[in-house]
Amino acid sequence: IETWNAHPLNFAEEPVFVPRSQGDREDDGWLLCLMYDHLRDRSALNIFDTTMLAVGPLCRLWLNHPLAHGLHGSWVKKTYLPTYGEPPDWPISL
Repeated sequence: IETWNAHPLNFAEEPVFVPRSQGDREDDGWLLCLMYDHLRDRSALNIFDTTMLAVGPLCRLWLNHPLAHGLHGSWVKKTYLPTYGEPPDWPISL
């Protein structure tokens, strides 16, 4: 089991697994994880290689601002929105 620990003042959101297209194993891919950095007051998308988690993120894509906590991600093949004759008013209540 490999682990990586962020700074104690970082808050990690739920990671999302993205399989490698030519992966040999079912756990071969990347983990995408939004993380809030309290010291910087900014959020970043952290990208981990699942074959070497202990190395830490391969890449951090920093935002210029913090994101609200509690974001969840999922991979779906289709978007399920109500059907309207005209574009819906925003925000859409699902």
